Amino acid sequence: MAAGPKDPPGRREARRVQLQELARTQLLDAAETVLGDKGVHAATIKEIAELAEYSVGSVYSFFEGKDDLVLAVLARRGDEMLDGIRRIVGAGGEPLDRIVALARFELGFFRERPAFARLYLRSSAVGDLLPDFARDAGVLDHYHEAMARTAGVLAEGQASGTVCDGPPMLLARVLSGIVTAYQAVLADDPALALPDTHLDELVRRTFGRGSAGTTSDRPNLEKGPA
Repeated sequence: MAAGPKDPPGRREARRVQLQELARTQLLDAAETVLGDKGVHAATIKEIAELAEYSVGSVYSFFEGKDDLVLAVLARRGDEMLDGIRRIVGAGGEPLDRIVALARFELGFFRERPAFARLYLRSSAVGDLLPDFARDAGVLDHYHEAMARTAGVLAEGQASGTVCDGPPMLLARVLSGIVTAYQAVLADDPALALPDTHLDELVRRTFGRGSAGTTSDRPNLEKGPA
């Protein structure tokens, strides 16, 4: 019986690359879950491999070790978050509206990626990330670009008279702190979540100038969701 036609080399190579990308994605997903649950220091390559249903040797065929794997997890999500920030910043419109949109996007980003949110909170709250990660050029570049783009929108708002005074970079870090603090509260008690409209108003009151900074018509944030 004659053998069937063989796939062209290019097609076989494309399948091989697809399988490699799938395996890498599965390992990153598993790493994100284990790192979020146990922290960077306590997590092991063996636990990550078992969750992904790969051998430990397979992990090392993609990553040099745990440090390299952690950086890959951070880089993947950092790229995704930066894409969203760039889109919102570049959309145009009122600067204060874009600041509100940035806060909503970042909160939604963490909400849709709970394992990464846990990893991020562990790292930012208790310094769980190893010092080398904090100094990694890729991690720093993501952070600095996110802060710079946010600061740029705040500076636009100051120039148009709609955003409060203050160093734009400092205000950008305040916004990041609000997002992190709110995410930490939800991690402890999801019942404390505020309606999106109340969150929007909280950001407007914090960064708005003039009527946006007054106390009249302020929503009762203690009520929680209706």
